[in-house]
Amino acid sequence: MIFANHGNHGNHGAPRRANRLNPPRGFGRPRILLIDDDPDVLAILEQALAREGYEVHCCRDAAEIVARSSSSYIRGFGPVATIDVVVTDQCMPVVNGLDLIESMKARRWHARTVLMSAFVDEDIRVAAKRLGVTAVVTKPFNVNELLDVLEHVTSP
Repeated sequence: MIFANHGNHGNHGAPRRANRLNPPRGFGRPRILLIDDDPDVLAILEQALAREGYEVHCCRDAAEIVARSSSSYIRGFGPVATIDVVVTDQCMPVVNGLDLIESMKARRWHARTVLMSAFVDEDIRVAAKRLGVTAVVTKPFNVNELLDVLEHVTSP
């Protein structure tokens, strides 16, 4: 289990390495479900992840994901089994990141999870560990640091 604690180191979104994920669209590209209620954060992360070769699907509302999903399918997204990693913000209205992850576990989703939050205390770390969260990333962070975490959790 990885618990990353990243700070703000500048260079937001700047490419730092060659794209290592370069298979054709839909073939072998890690599929990321990205959830954050801040549209600016979503746009920046979506662009950076897509540039690195990830197939990215965004949602601004964790409650919407919970309402539209079952144990095997998310309406408007597709089969749950095709999601490699769920990257979610913790602080969102209605359903927070940990509640979403708990719902995923109850529905037996097997995607790895990355929790992002500006407010990471011991209670959040303990809850994340209990739920099997793969990584916790503290906001603000450098986009390249999230890319490093994702590279690690999606590598074979």
